[in-house]
Amino acid sequence: MSDILVTEIPSIDAHPIWENSLHGTVFTKPSVLEKLASEVRWFIAKKGNEILCCWPICLDLNKQPDLPGFSYFVGPFWTKLGYETPKHRILSRRLEVYESFILKFEEEFGGFFCSLPVGLTDVRAFDWWNYHSDNKPRIKISPRYTAQISYLGESFEPEKFFRGVRRRELRKAEKDSKFELCDYASPEMIFDLYASTMERQGVSVNKGLVEDVKRLHNLVSDGEGFLTVIKDKLADQIAFVALILRAKGVSNLVLSLTKEDYRTSGVSVYGIHNSIINSMRLGDFVFDFNGANSPKRGDDKHSYGAEEKLYFDIKYETNL
Repeated sequence: MSDILVTEIPSIDAHPIWENSLHGTVFTKPSVLEKLASEVRWFIAKKGNEILCCWPICLDLNKQPDLPGFSYFVGPFWTKLGYETPKHRILSRRLEVYESFILKFEEEFGGFFCSLPVGLTDVRAFDWWNYHSDNKPRIKISPRYTAQISYLGESFEPEKFFRGVRRRELRKAEKDSKFELCDYASPEMIFDLYASTMERQGVSVNKGLVEDVKRLHNLVSDGEGFLTVIKDKLADQIAFVALILRAKGVSNLVLSLTKEDYRTSGVSVYGIHNSIINSMRLGDFVFDFNGANSPKRGDDKHSYGAEEKLYFDIKYETNL
């Protein structure tokens, strides 16, 4: 029988665990996740008095496990004590901890959804769950990729790593005097731009995402990130918006939106370039494009010199 105990804690107690974890992201920062999700419950795995891992479970309005819109890497984050285990005990420790969480979530919620942060690539505990039980559901594991520029520094010049066509587009937009950098766009403007971008790609937009965009905007207003806004001052309209959330030296590009009229103007590259530069000014050392999982989008994000990074989406439902 495992001596790992899984218990629920208040979010205020989760913050120092997140603060000291190598796997904490802006999306699992308690003050951020509590505003992104309808409800969050925080669980820890302990051995004696030693906390080994923390795992937030997000619930929708029907109290069912769900992940907030525009979120990434919402899943477990380990303490240094829990993760830095001698090699001969690593597998048994991870199995014990993850299996204890799974049992708890199976009983409490009938399953869970999560997204492991970059760096947590050992998914064997999930792959082996119900391994020998043909009549029980297996956990679904989906490999995913993001794209990161992970060598930012004071002397770093991001455009040097851009694809040639991107550098030309950047120079084109920089020379166009009608473009003006600013740092504000209303949540309504951002949602309208998002909706038009998705509709252009043939994707219908759930109106409930209006509230998700407002939550993101509020987080930026609270100092959890920043906006890069480029305005066409002659037409008096916004041409480009990027919304970035940041924590622990990582800037996460959550939204990158270009108005249809400006798709060939180079303003998208101009906006991304300025977002990276601002991240550097703020002291961040990683710029995460947050997702590179389709041919077109993946190629676009890698055209800025970003490297692929593997992560996993995990889904478990017992009511199949």
